[in-house]
Amino acid sequence: MMNALRMNALRLLALSLGLAASAAIHAQAYPSKPVKMIVPYPPGGGVDIMARALAEPLGRVWGHAVVVDNKPGGGTIIGAELAARAVPDGYTLLLTSDSTITSNPHTYAKLPYDPMKDFAPITTLVRAPQIVVVHPSVPANTLQELANLARSKPDEINYGSFGVGSPQHLAFESFKTQTGTRLTHVPYKGFAPTIQAIITGEVQLTMTSVSLTRPFVQAGKVKALAIGKAERDSTMPDVPTLRELGFPGIDPQNWFGLFAPAGTPLPAVLKIQAEVAAIFAEPGFRERHVLSRGYDSAIISPEEFAAFIRSDLAYKAKMIRNAGIRPE
Repeated sequence: MMNALRMNALRLLALSLGLAASAAIHAQAYPSKPVKMIVPYPPGGGVDIMARALAEPLGRVWGHAVVVDNKPGGGTIIGAELAARAVPDGYTLLLTSDSTITSNPHTYAKLPYDPMKDFAPITTLVRAPQIVVVHPSVPANTLQELANLARSKPDEINYGSFGVGSPQHLAFESFKTQTGTRLTHVPYKGFAPTIQAIITGEVQLTMTSVSLTRPFVQAGKVKALAIGKAERDSTMPDVPTLRELGFPGIDPQNWFGLFAPAGTPLPAVLKIQAEVAAIFAEPGFRERHVLSRGYDSAIISPEEFAAFIRSDLAYKAKMIRNAGIRPE
């Protein structure tokens, strides 16, 4: 009996040592071929731009191309499922926003992926402040004037979002609850179609990334009412913050993060995280791709990212419940 137990123990020890050795070898050799980075959004939006900005220096460091693969649709579900089902060898990554990981679980009755079980979190990349903008024809110059206008025209003002459960959807459903207004939700597949819709007047209202929307505000194509930052933006000092206006609760935590399929060897995950952190620490990259876009850098460890996801899932659940959004 004791001999059998010793043999089992030795087998387990050998297996664990073998797995550790295999993982170490994987990390040393990784990557030995191109890496695919899935982006569940169309080209041209904030997540896509960040993915392409990161792919170039990562490919240079690794000596192998990092190929951005846009898989939009289904509220980011299509791309997320592809990433979740990919071989967990480090050669498929997912760069997405909080909508995929912490909003979708509360807005869809059934998802083909589990945000906590099907992905290995690598790091958050940035926090992306949002700005509330309206079509220039809308006779409102403040959020309060917008609320008054919406109360006088129930269901007549359309707002665009990046899909069900997106930051824009959550924000405006919370705005409706706080102000007693009725707005009509029109979902799109990302920034490019949403900003095009508001410029043409297809929708009258949206909330989008500060960095991507700033040029349209400065060109007079859209009108800014409020910004979701702790302080006013230095390039648009006349635009008040949501907190100043008494609406701190309508600005959801919008972030971009990097993931691998669950089961990806930990040494590879740690190597990716360390090299992404080094790239974000470079002054040139930080200035060009983070600060100039109005983002806040948010590099953390995989363990910290996992804890943050758990916290944000609870936060988004509360926000979605308060907004009266029901899973579809």
